Amino acid sequence: NCDLMLAYYDPFATMQLDAEVFPSFSIGKVKMLPVSLPDEHGKPLFSLQRDSSIPYLAYTQGAFLGRSVRMLLKNDPLRMKLRTVYETAMAEGLKGMVLQGVGVAWIPDFCIREELKTGKLVRAGDESWDIPLEIRLYRCSLVHKPGVERLWRQMMKLPRDFLQA
Repeated sequence: NCDLMLAYYDPFATMQLDAEVFPSFSIGKVKMLPVSLPDEHGKPLFSLQRDSSIPYLAYTQGAFLGRSVRMLLKNDPLRMKLRTVYETAMAEGLKGMVLQGVGVAWIPDFCIREELKTGKLVRAGDESWDIPLEIRLYRCSLVHKPGVERLWRQMMKLPRDFLQA
């Protein structure tokens, strides 16, 4: 049991929570970016524009972020060039493997802000490969706890982009 749940939200996901039972609000927007280790010239070691096979660092089958990447790639020919070399459910695990130069992964921008800024990581593709997501706070409307209701009302007063700071 939990009173509140913080989770990614993808409007294109096939499964959605019932908004009547699980009201939610966005606390911020994020993007998943395809990234690679840079080569000696600052270009991606593994680019999505590459003609040959691309080593792909994937989310496991049940991971929400993995579903979002699979939806992006579903009908794209790029899917055929990606060769999965590592899988994990955790974005930080994929980030570690990208930093070791193992392949390309889609990682939430807030996890790699510093690495992109310092050039430790670079985009492996242009903005057309970005996956926009929201982070939402959910609660169950069937459960009425005074403390949770107070916290919910307070959270509703926060600016909706406070994650970007």
